[in-house]
Amino acid sequence: MADTPVKRQQQVNQTVELLWQGLTNLMATTPYDQITISALTQEAGVARRTFYRHYQSIDDLLVNKINQLVIKLYQDAQVDADDFEELIRHIFYFFKPYQKFLRVLRDNHKLYLVQSSILEYRDQSLVHLSDNDQNQLIYYFGAGGISNIITYWIKTDFQASPTEVEEMAHQLIKHLHHLVDTDEK
Repeated sequence: MADTPVKRQQQVNQTVELLWQGLTNLMATTPYDQITISALTQEAGVARRTFYRHYQSIDDLLVNKINQLVIKLYQDAQVDADDFEELIRHIFYFFKPYQKFLRVLRDNHKLYLVQSSILEYRDQSLVHLSDNDQNQLIYYFGAGGISNIITYWIKTDFQASPTEVEEMAHQLIKHLHHLVDTDEK
C-alpha cells in the first residue's frame, strides 16, 4: 500500500531531524569544514542517497535548519512588538532549548548565519513596516541588535538568564533614548 501524504511528510521530517541532530553532534567534535557527507549520514543513520534527496550539501542542511528556526521564532512570537523587553525575553526562551546547536555554531564560526537568516526572513518579523529605505535600515539595525544580543548570550556560554538579558536590553534602550534626547537638544 502506498504511503499517505501525511505519513510521507512525517518520514521526511524524521529524516531531516536525524540529519540535523547528526550534524549538531559532529559539529561538537569535528571542525565544520572537515565534516563529510559520509560521516554525517553514518552519524544520522541514513543513506547518502537519502541525504541527497533532501539537500545538495552540508551547508544547505545547516542554512535550512537555521532558517526553519528563525521562521518558527517569528511564527511562535505572541508578543507586543512595541515592548522590546518582552520581545527579548521571548527570543531567549525560544532559543534556550537550542543551546547545544548555538554552541556548535559559535565554535565553528557560523553564528553569522543566524543574523543572515533574521534579515532574510524579516518580512515574517514581529515588526511590520512599510517597504522603504528608512524602514529597511530599521530592520537591519534591529536584526543586527537582536542577533548581537543573541551572540553575546552564546559567547558568554548562556551565563545570563533570559530575564537578566532582558534587563540589559532595557538598560540599552534607556541609553539609546538618552543619546537621542541629547542629540535633539
